[in-house]
Amino acid sequence: MQTEPSDNELIQAYLDGDQSAFEMLYRRYRQVLYGYLQNRLPGSPEIDDLFQKTWMKAAAALPRYRCQEKFQAWLFRIGRNQVIDHLRQQTRRKNHEVTVEVLPDLPGREDPLRDLNDRELRKSLQEAVAQLTPGLRAVFLLRQQTVSFKLIAEQEDCKVGTAIMRMQYALERLRKSLTAQDKSFKCGKSEK
Repeated sequence: MQTEPSDNELIQAYLDGDQSAFEMLYRRYRQVLYGYLQNRLPGSPEIDDLFQKTWMKAAAALPRYRCQEKFQAWLFRIGRNQVIDHLRQQTRRKNHEVTVEVLPDLPGREDPLRDLNDRELRKSLQEAVAQLTPGLRAVFLLRQQTVSFKLIAEQEDCKVGTAIMRMQYALERLRKSLTAQDKSFKCGKSEK
């Protein structure tokens, strides 16, 4: 039974000149990295460019990679830095608008009223998530992808307890925001 090489073995093979080792790392992490970038900048047309830049920076920085940390957390940190740089550039241009897609479409519903409620809930949740601070939003969106708190902490450069507290704060703020929106609808107030 042949086991796949570890990330560290692939990195060392790449540094020794084996290009196929980097291709294996790419295949192993391309989907999770792309999903991570999509969560950081939902709906952004620049995701493909940031994805490519992240891999280029990772390849260039591999000689400085420390084997003590997980490759995925290290790769996500590079991706996060790419996103931060991108957002700074957008802010300078005054075109910074982040939209959030949290809930997927729910196919197979035959009750139009329920579909309407799902769309309204999805929209309300997207608006509430967009109002979160970047740190809280990042933790919330990563947990939606079932990323562990340990990996979130490594990625966000904080302690596990801090990541857990950020998730609790995010949930509390989302709950308050959604409750306030629900009350305003029940009282007959219209959306702004």
